[in-house]
Amino acid sequence: MEAKDKQNPWLQIMDALQEKIDKNSYETWFEPTSYIGQETNSLYIKVPNSYFKDWAFLSLFKHDKQLFPGTLRESF
Repeated sequence: MEAKDKQNPWLQIMDALQEKIDKNSYETWFEPTSYIGQETNSLYIKVPNSYFKDWAFLSLFKHDKQLFPGTLRESF
């Protein structure tokens, strides 16, 4: 992993997700996302549209705590 990749925790999360969900779901819901930045206890991810935010992130992460062991909150 390159130095710049180590500063991007979203890549690490995506690597873990890729191992836990099927390839089609990963390519559909997670490949189109990108890391924006982070602050203390917050990670900012860009998604293509509100449907991605509502379905992929809120529904998937809230219903499968094993995919993301932490609290997911949305901010506007």
